[in-house]
Amino acid sequence: MLLAKAARNIDVGVGGVIAGTPQEREFDRAFGRGSEAAGNAVNAMSRAVATAEEIEGSLPG
Repeated sequence: MLLAKAARNIDVGVGGVIAGTPQEREFDRAFGRGSEAAGNAVNAMSRAVATAEEIEGSLPG
């Protein structure tokens, strides 16, 4: 959702966000938060996979 919000601030006529505009600030804020959330999700999934592998390894064969 945040990355979609960032994308809505892109001016397709110029192919980007115009520096110094409110749209640039909104893009930067939404893109930064969206990227952070995506990274957090990847980290959580990696921890879940590692835990699942530990559990699987501890089960009788």
